[in-house]
Amino acid sequence: MGTPFNSALSRRHFLGGSAMLAGGLATGSLQAQEAKEVVIANWGGDWNTRTVKFIEEPLLESKGVKILRDLDGEPERRTKLLAEMRLPRGRLDVAHVGDYMATDLQSLGVWQEIDYSKVPNGKFIQENLKSPFFLPWQYSAWILLYDPKKMDKPTSFADLFNPKYAGRVGINDQHYFHNMEAAGLVASGNMFDFEAIKKQCAEWKKAVQPKIYPTHQQLQAAFKNGEIDIAANYKARGLQFAADGLSVATSYPKEGGITVIFGACIPKRAQHKDAAHEYLNALIDAKGIGDLVQASFYTPSVTNAITPADFKEKSGFTEDEQKKLLFQDFAYLAKNSTTTWLEWWNKEFKS
Repeated sequence: MGTPFNSALSRRHFLGGSAMLAGGLATGSLQAQEAKEVVIANWGGDWNTRTVKFIEEPLLESKGVKILRDLDGEPERRTKLLAEMRLPRGRLDVAHVGDYMATDLQSLGVWQEIDYSKVPNGKFIQENLKSPFFLPWQYSAWILLYDPKKMDKPTSFADLFNPKYAGRVGINDQHYFHNMEAAGLVASGNMFDFEAIKKQCAEWKKAVQPKIYPTHQQLQAAFKNGEIDIAANYKARGLQFAADGLSVATSYPKEGGITVIFGACIPKRAQHKDAAHEYLNALIDAKGIGDLVQASFYTPSVTNAITPADFKEKSGFTEDEQKKLLFQDFAYLAKNSTTTWLEWWNKEFKS
């Protein structure tokens, strides 16, 4: 698997934090009598439910940490974070984000560097996922989901754009950018070729008329109700749908899986930075993340996660699939506003 952050970002500060860990300067866990407050921005739905169940309640709230939750989508979260940059102090202490938005907002100076001396579990983070400002939590890849009772196994993202599946293709609107990247791979082999993406998506809208669903949960309901036969989504979501009893299987496209890394960052304007670091440390607790990924089917970012022996084989990727994982072009994202894509998607594709 490639190195999504290290090629574009200096690792000097992260490694300095690791050295402090080795020197024994890591802080201990929160004590119950040290009641602290931390404001967390996160997605809602089952994503937040699992975060609360496996991380926040057992590892933080049970020790007296008061957690205030601000739940919304990434575009709304981005707007809030940018607005808070103009204030002396912000409201949000930790923001859950994908690698896509993490890097976008880093280019705008939103995040502070993580003090890994306060995140002792950070020493277990998978080497190629490490970042000085973004704590990776769990990852997966954007691949194909389909109903094996209704169609043969798809082999390419191009199957999403095949007119023979007109009216039977589902789209998750929350992850518009991955749908656009898949269009780029089909159109020109480049998932950041914006002009080719726009042309491919316009033809998609006309010839296939895909059905758009706001969230993962609504896409899942569409499979359950027989409204759609094929969609693109994270492998983890496909496994979750199947575990919930749906007739849904996953297929790794020949173009490769579009990797996504989910994690959390601390805004520069955060008021409770010590508690924010304690929160980051809890996110990658060996037992907490091990229990969580068994429910989410994502792959944990840490090497010491406690999971069953067969879990990696089920939720992860083969050696060949690992080699074909596709990572975001962070240099492109730094030079080109992600809002340009969202504006086009909303005004042209969805209208």
